[in-house]
Amino acid sequence: MKDMGKVMKEYGKIDISELAMRFQHPLIRRSITDYMPSGYQAYAFLVSYATVTSGNGDIPKGGSLAMAMRIADKYRELGGILHTNSDVWRIILNEKKASGILLRDGTEITADYIICACDTDYTFRSLLPDGYMPKQLKKQYEQRKKYPVNSGFQIAYAVDGQFPALTGTRIFSCEEFEVDNHKVNHMSIQSYDYEPDFTPDGKIHILDVWTPMTYTRYCNSYQGAYMSFVNTKHAKSITTPGIIKGLDNVMLASQWLMGPGGLPTAAAMGKFAAWRIIQKEGK
Repeated sequence: MKDMGKVMKEYGKIDISELAMRFQHPLIRRSITDYMPSGYQAYAFLVSYATVTSGNGDIPKGGSLAMAMRIADKYRELGGILHTNSDVWRIILNEKKASGILLRDGTEITADYIICACDTDYTFRSLLPDGYMPKQLKKQYEQRKKYPVNSGFQIAYAVDGQFPALTGTRIFSCEEFEVDNHKVNHMSIQSYDYEPDFTPDGKIHILDVWTPMTYTRYCNSYQGAYMSFVNTKHAKSITTPGIIKGLDNVMLASQWLMGPGGLPTAAAMGKFAAWRIIQKEGK
């Protein structure tokens, strides 16, 4: 990360559309503008590509679900207990500390520390009074044009046969249509034939359909977003510390603490939360 300052300085003042216009060939332009939603700073595009091409990033074996299950298994192995299908109603506060959490069914669970790893909008809208929201987060929620969010409509389906020409990601033009005042003129197809468990024998059928509302129902996601705030060229990049002023033992560990969010950011913030606990415990 030592050279990131130079990259951000040079490519943080333009967005991906402006980066694309530096190239003459329309296909190269489309390969840039179709890769991620418009508005992202150009360096986000470059870092994303560089992470994979350098070998520093890859796709987890078995996909995201399998990876999540491996994390859960490791957590249990270390003595952790998972309460599934147990909505958290709120965090129980006692002056400057939290004593535990209250589940929706009325069950109270005591704890020495509380780490809020969920959507930060839900954290400060439901679990804690909104007055505890860090000023960095509050600024991003209030300045919607400078810090927009994105979502999407997706369909997963199984298809018989092998199609070498359709491996990886393919983006194609389509007849223009409108979704919530946004004009759409292209779609993308992602092939998962690289993962054996994803391509079992069977007939053509739809596996799943998900929309912005799906992310909200399953993850309490702010406006159905699957990533955090977009860092635009008109806004200063903001990183929110995982601490909550006024509460000594409640911490944040969420993708929303640093743009553009996603799994790597969430993992890093979880690690930082663990470090803070270790430091507080003097270990």
